[in-house]
Amino acid sequence: MSIRADVVIIGGGIVGASIAFHLVLEGFRRIVIVERTHLGAGSTGRSSGVLRQFYTNKVLVDMARIGLNYYSRFEEITGSPSDYTKTGFLLAGNEANAETLGLGFRLQQELGIRSRMLAKEEIMEYLPSLLRTDITLGLYEEDAGYADAHASCLGFIRYAKEHGAAIMQGARVLAIARDADGVSGVRTDRDTIETRTIINCGGPWAAAIGHLAGVHLPIETSRHYKVGIALPSPMDKPFPIFSDPVRSVYIRPDGKRLAILGSNHPDDVREKVDPELFRDGDDGGKAAELWSRCSDSLSLLQNGEVVGSWSGIYAVTPDGFPILDKSDQVKGFYSACGLSGHGFKLAPAIGQIVTSLVAHSVPDPRARMFRLSRFEENDLIDSVTTSALSRLKHDQPHASEVEQ
Repeated sequence: MSIRADVVIIGGGIVGASIAFHLVLEGFRRIVIVERTHLGAGSTGRSSGVLRQFYTNKVLVDMARIGLNYYSRFEEITGSPSDYTKTGFLLAGNEANAETLGLGFRLQQELGIRSRMLAKEEIMEYLPSLLRTDITLGLYEEDAGYADAHASCLGFIRYAKEHGAAIMQGARVLAIARDADGVSGVRTDRDTIETRTIINCGGPWAAAIGHLAGVHLPIETSRHYKVGIALPSPMDKPFPIFSDPVRSVYIRPDGKRLAILGSNHPDDVREKVDPELFRDGDDGGKAAELWSRCSDSLSLLQNGEVVGSWSGIYAVTPDGFPILDKSDQVKGFYSACGLSGHGFKLAPAIGQIVTSLVAHSVPDPRARMFRLSRFEENDLIDSVTTSALSRLKHDQPHASEVEQ
């Protein structure tokens, strides 16, 4: 069977969902979202959902600010909940990364983000369970928190569907048709969709989808470990999300009795995986190692109990930031991929940028920073992130750093 669409979005994760939402705001109605399994099944469904605004590039700080604003007002904007929980965010530091924290703080102040630099004794006021003496300063974001990435994905999709978009789940893309005028359709194992506009939001499969269109995307896939800990007693209020770059870990609360631990260690984030063979799995050894690193930082974790471990899969570019671009070689083919772990927090702004590429003759000026050609031009995006701060201790190269 053949279907016609104005736009086909390949990939039903948070970025594809945000783009669909923003396209319908621009008046697009015949949109088809093609998802190989079910909505939010890939990286989105395993996201930690952390919403914080620390970068050392002003565009990225502002995009993270936009994301936090969307998710904190999500039901007002989309009609669906995101389950945003305000906790605050504490990024630890010492003399090794003081200059970098200061730069990120100054950018936040320029954009009106409510944050402050903390001395060691002030950190203890926000996080009394802190054990480490090598943490001597920190940056605290007041409005940061976390949200449910899967629920947010479904909220964007629900809004798009209510305004004309169609969802095709359980459909694997087999081929992308082209002719002299560019892309002409998408063939799946269920139907063929005739279209002149395709947006590749394939996450870990984005490089393979690009190959089908004749577009090379320099993306590798890596694993990101997480552990769930049941705390010994319920919390009166959630502790702030805590990022400890010295030990390359982050910790966030989950309700009153749970904490989620994640690894940003360079050895972990560079573990390459094949998305076709990837299994979430439960690695008991890795869970114990990660718990040990985190409980060395916070006493509240020491008497907890591991209730599960899992891992996400990230699509990582050479500079660790997304590709948001309109192909020069294949007319009508767009890329919104290589999210490198930034996808959830940046998804609302990514939806704005990619929609401008599709809908406007003069695109959003932010798009240039994320163009595919930057890799050939050696014009990589320069920004330190929370995970990249660990390089100050581990002395690792910039490429392939990923985020929580």
